[in-house]
Amino acid sequence: MTDGSTNGDEALGVPEPQRGVAHQQAPADTQVDSQVKAPADTQVETLWTPTPEAVATTLIARFRAWLAATKGVELADYAQLWRWSVSELEAFWGALAESFEVRFHQRPEEVPAERVMPGARWFPGTTLNYAEQALLGGDGKADDDPAASFQREDGRTEQLTYGEVRTRVAAARAALAGLGVGRGDRVAALVGELVVTEPVPSMPVFFWNDPDGSRLREARFGTYPGIWRHGDWIKFTERGSAVIYGRSDSTLNRGGVRMGTAEFYRVVEAFAEVADSLVIDTSGAGRTGGELPCFLGLAPGSELATVEPKLRSALREQLSPRHVPNAFIVIDTVPRTPNGKKCEVPVKKILSGMPVDRAISADALRDPDSLRPFVELAGGQH
Repeated sequence: MTDGSTNGDEALGVPEPQRGVAHQQAPADTQVDSQVKAPADTQVETLWTPTPEAVATTLIARFRAWLAATKGVELADYAQLWRWSVSELEAFWGALAESFEVRFHQRPEEVPAERVMPGARWFPGTTLNYAEQALLGGDGKADDDPAASFQREDGRTEQLTYGEVRTRVAAARAALAGLGVGRGDRVAALVGELVVTEPVPSMPVFFWNDPDGSRLREARFGTYPGIWRHGDWIKFTERGSAVIYGRSDSTLNRGGVRMGTAEFYRVVEAFAEVADSLVIDTSGAGRTGGELPCFLGLAPGSELATVEPKLRSALREQLSPRHVPNAFIVIDTVPRTPNGKKCEVPVKKILSGMPVDRAISADALRDPDSLRPFVELAGGQH
């Protein structure tokens, strides 16, 4: 917390830095320790000085006035406030919480339980709710006041008022409560990864051409030892049914924004020029540097130069700029299993440098030659 008149290093509760050169003149509200001086051969340049009127409106100035009126603590300037903040921890942080009207659910037993590091415990004996505190009313927080402004990389903007945020938070709380979430529960996600924790007769005993069982163990038990990883996102409904959202091991994770490949294909394959497509997020795969190549099987008579600009525009608009591929590459055939499933995971493994016979068995492919362009591409990268 600063008053706009310091350089940001002078935060409350943090010792004043022993600067050799003063880059900013202290305001009238601040007295600088006489021991902190610039060398005689250094010219001090004032970059900016706030007006007294501006200083008077800062949170620090208002806090000092509140201390004087409420607690009888007279602090003449910023330097005295800083010294009080680091010498009287209990009084300072207790007064700060009271001044800011922190809504504790119970009265705290103490401010710091004891002055130890590590292990200091602050305000033991109570709890608080972040959303409740953040959405309290006050100056500038009426229902019609702006609470958040959003601008996406493609230029789309949106603004939420405090009233809209409060409504959305209340709706989310009601939905979670309706699902049985109560005090103390932790909600990590509403969609989990499908795993099997007990053996079932339908599990394969071995893979073809896998005499020692290493491929089976790596494919199904390599992520969670002793637990079968099926490789899909799943959600169980109240009716006991299940919704499969797509492959968990082929999710597009661009800058922390996760999306199933089905959403990508929905946009790309809506174009008549595209007969088939395969997108691979190489994040974490070998030396590819987290690229997003899209391999296209084009319809007869179509040209990449014609359709690529339209694909880029559609993906940027309907998904996000982060989901626009680094490159579009034309191939003859998208690798598929005999039942028509796109071989996203094996192709990703091949691009990471895994030998083809370890990535997938030729018997598991409708057309083994369809892997050739990916093997050639991986050979050029490694």
